[in-house]
Amino acid sequence: MRVWLPPRRMVWAGDDALTVREMFRRFKGNEYYTPEEAMVGLSVHPDACVTAFVQKSNYGVQTNGPYLETGCFEPPYGH
Repeated sequence: MRVWLPPRRMVWAGDDALTVREMFRRFKGNEYYTPEEAMVGLSVHPDACVTAFVQKSNYGVQTNGPYLETGCFEPPYGH
Protein backbone atom coordinates (compact mmCIF):
# COMPACT_ATOMS: atom_id res chain seq x y z
CA MET A 1 0.00 0.00 0.00
CA ARG A 2 1.32 3.44 -0.89
CA VAL A 3 0.65 6.49 1.21
CA TRP A 4 1.04 10.01 -0.14
CA LEU A 5 2.68 12.45 2.22
CA PRO A 6 2.80 16.16 1.44
CA PRO A 7 6.29 17.65 1.10
CA ARG A 8 7.71 19.10 4.29
CA ARG A 9 7.80 22.84 4.53
CA MET A 10 10.92 24.49 5.78
CA VAL A 11 10.18 27.11 8.40
CA TRP A 12 12.41 30.13 8.27
CA ALA A 13 12.51 31.61 11.70
CA GLY A 14 14.47 34.81 11.04
CA ASP A 15 17.60 36.27 12.59
CA ASP A 16 16.17 36.81 16.08
CA ALA A 17 14.53 33.38 16.41
CA LEU A 18 17.13 31.94 18.81
CA THR A 19 17.79 33.61 22.15
CA VAL A 20 20.25 32.42 24.79
CA ARG A 21 20.34 34.34 28.05
CA GLU A 22 21.19 34.06 31.71
CA MET A 23 18.57 32.91 34.17
CA PHE A 24 16.33 35.44 35.88
CA ARG A 25 17.61 36.76 39.19
CA ARG A 26 16.38 35.02 42.32
CA PHE A 27 16.19 36.00 45.96
CA LYS A 28 18.04 33.73 48.40
CA GLY A 29 18.90 34.53 51.96
CA ASN A 30 19.04 38.31 52.13
CA GLU A 31 20.13 39.09 48.58
CA TYR A 32 19.46 38.57 44.90
CA TYR A 33 21.70 36.31 42.86
CA THR A 34 21.81 35.04 39.26
CA PRO A 35 22.18 31.25 38.91
CA GLU A 36 24.95 29.91 36.66
CA GLU A 37 22.37 28.32 34.41
CA ALA A 38 21.24 29.32 30.91
CA MET A 39 17.86 29.70 29.25
CA VAL A 40 17.30 29.06 25.55
CA GLY A 41 14.29 30.26 23.55
CA LEU A 42 13.55 29.35 19.94
CA SER A 43 10.68 30.99 18.09
CA VAL A 44 9.38 28.40 15.63
CA HIS A 45 6.22 30.24 14.51
CA PRO A 46 4.66 33.64 15.27
CA ASP A 47 2.56 31.98 17.98
CA ALA A 48 4.83 29.13 19.12
CA CYS A 49 8.12 28.83 21.01
CA VAL A 50 10.33 26.08 22.35
CA THR A 51 12.12 27.00 25.55
CA ALA A 52 14.70 25.18 27.63
CA PHE A 53 16.98 25.62 30.60
CA VAL A 54 20.34 24.00 31.23
CA GLN A 55 21.89 23.40 34.65
CA LYS A 56 24.82 21.34 35.88
CA SER A 57 22.41 18.86 37.44
CA ASN A 58 19.55 18.71 34.91
CA TYR A 59 17.74 20.33 32.00
CA GLY A 60 14.17 20.96 30.88
CA VAL A 61 12.34 21.65 27.63
CA GLN A 62 8.78 22.88 27.03
CA THR A 63 6.63 24.46 24.37
CA ASN A 64 4.67 27.65 24.84
CA GLY A 65 3.59 30.81 23.08
CA PRO A 66 5.38 34.13 23.12
CA TYR A 67 4.84 36.51 26.05
CA LEU A 68 4.54 40.25 25.50
CA GLU A 69 7.00 41.06 28.29
CA THR A 70 9.74 38.51 27.70
CA GLY A 71 9.31 36.95 24.24
CA CYS A 72 9.59 33.17 24.39
CA PHE A 73 10.51 33.13 28.09
CA GLU A 74 7.86 32.86 30.76
CA PRO A 75 8.00 35.95 32.98
CA PRO A 76 9.60 35.32 36.38
CA TYR A 77 6.46 36.72 38.06
CA GLY A 78 2.78 37.08 37.21
CA HIS A 79 1.85 39.23 34.24
